Amino acid sequence: MNDDYRRSTWIATRRLRTRPLALAALMAAALLVAACDGTVAEPVTGEPAAAVTVDDITVRDAWLRPAAEGGSTAAYFVAANRGGADDRLLRVAIDGAAVVEIHETVLDGDIARMEARPDGIVVPAGGETAFAPMGLHVMVVDVRPAIEDGATVDLVLEFERAGSVVVPAEVTLGR
Repeated sequence: MNDDYRRSTWIATRRLRTRPLALAALMAAALLVAACDGTVAEPVTGEPAAAVTVDDITVRDAWLRPAAEGGSTAAYFVAANRGGADDRLLRVAIDGAAVVEIHETVLDGDIARMEARPDGIVVPAGGETAFAPMGLHVMVVDVRPAIEDGATVDLVLEFERAGSVVVPAEVTLGR
């Protein structure tokens, strides 16, 4: 056998061996994203949650996924700023959650990972910032009691300029 044939055979064999590893890595990333975002979302229809306005900030379409007691979930909403200056969402609180953090899903090549945003997120003047699956979201960890499908949970959003905004969030499997 010549060296070119051996090399091409080795490369082809190597590709066949690494493809299952790449697939396994992709599946692991998908599971990590699902864990951060809660259960797999199914589209639902219904009325969006009420919009709440404080100063120049309006928060609308707030929802979160159900979670078993001791489990984790994620909350989503849209924050709009009709003012002339940027505002910053500093933190979010939810009664009964041990940890509530602002996160962002970041793609690193083919791998999705969650990054905490401890300095908050800017809501630009005259613009809006959407918290949605596979993007910005509020990670809610170790909930007690369980957060049940169909319930309403108050999100307390703390903005740098507008202050505290309490928004009712619908608990649903997804939108």
